[in-house]
Amino acid sequence: MENEATDRYRTRYAALTQRSLDHLLAQAQALGDLSPDAETHNRALHTLRQSLAQDDIWRAVRPVLQKLTPRIEQAGHWAEWSDLLEAALARSRRAADAGAEAFLLYHLGILYRLQNRYPAAEQALTASAQRYSELGDAAGRVLVQGRHAYLAWTRRDFGRARHLAAESLAQSDEQPESGDVYAYAHLVLGALAFETGDWSEAHVRFQAAHLLWQQHGNRRMAGTALYNRALALQQMGRYDEAVVIYRQAIDLLHAIGDNSGWAIAHMNLGILYRRQQAHDTALECYRRAEEVFRRMENRLLLARVHNNTGEVYRDLGRWEEAERAYRFSIEGWQLLGNVAEQINTLDNRIACLLAQNRFSEARHGLDEAFRLLNEIVDDPAHKRLSATLADKQFKNEFGF
Repeated sequence: MENEATDRYRTRYAALTQRSLDHLLAQAQALGDLSPDAETHNRALHTLRQSLAQDDIWRAVRPVLQKLTPRIEQAGHWAEWSDLLEAALARSRRAADAGAEAFLLYHLGILYRLQNRYPAAEQALTASAQRYSELGDAAGRVLVQGRHAYLAWTRRDFGRARHLAAESLAQSDEQPESGDVYAYAHLVLGALAFETGDWSEAHVRFQAAHLLWQQHGNRRMAGTALYNRALALQQMGRYDEAVVIYRQAIDLLHAIGDNSGWAIAHMNLGILYRRQQAHDTALECYRRAEEVFRRMENRLLLARVHNNTGEVYRDLGRWEEAERAYRFSIEGWQLLGNVAEQINTLDNRIACLLAQNRFSEARHGLDEAFRLLNEIVDDPAHKRLSATLADKQFKNEFGF
């Protein structure tokens, strides 16, 4: 009798779980490219955690994960979803489901990068590419390759980023129907051109990425390409065009619930307003961006927005606020091991000290910056940073 009762309970529980998964899948399909609200996200976490604890329901869990994962990532629930995908990955391996394993490793790589967990992201993306290759899925492999190139760019491994992006584009003629897969290569090549100050080439690449994503209905990535296009345009001094495109990106990303992209677009727009000396508007853009980055615990973007905020406060002569912002930024770059950006913010702080005639402190900052320069001799930023630091050294020595 006890065994029969236990079996009835298990059967009923499995049926209830299946019903919950069916309902969740229908919700995920109804979302389209929109982010789920908090209630849907929490219900999904609860249902999927329970489902992954059962041995006989993996095939019903798989399609829910495939539909929801990109949308959850878009909404910014990175840490909780990473934990869930790790449990799902273990389940896919027990089920010998290589296709699901490749998919989960790919999205774990994305989530790890967004959380600044770069070695883990590298490992996950490498494993995903290997699984796709074993499956003979060329489009999947190239998709991973684009993200891998972007990870290399994020880590300032520019040679590898260029190689991976070029290798990805070289395969585009073989699979023209998967054109959006190659858009990431254009995005990375645009970012690399931006690093070297080739604004025109950067804009061309960002525009190519935008067109591909737009043609394939990927609104989120089309918005990403848009705010990168605007950034290149503002570097070329085409401010009016840049503002229009920033607004297009902000509206689009807000409509689909891409909070991180929306915040990045605001941060970049703040840079433009600072150049136009609209300091209050720039600070408001940075404040909005910082709120999102803080909520998502994105150390890289927090470090960047703090540096940008410091620049506005320095323009306004609000020295204490500027130094506080620079300090937060430098601490962030140190935690991330991003030496080039650390030097850049340190250079800005030195300018702040010189403006206050605090020459002794500026001298200490210069010594630290020149020491760090030796660590990035192969970085494209080395030449620019060397020149600007040398200029500040001259000003510091002669007291002006």
